[in-house]
Amino acid sequence: MVELQKNYRIGVRKFGYINYVGLWTLWYRECNRFFIVWAQTLLS
Repeated sequence: MVELQKNYRIGVRKFGYINYVGLWTLWYRECNRFFIVWAQTLLS
């Protein structure tokens, strides 16, 4: 049977206090959604 070495710990965050990748993704998607439905957004 092969023993696996533990090279990482499960549940350890690999980003700092602010998740900049997640923040960028959220901002990017919201801006794209706004530009797709800009007329509906402005008229509502």
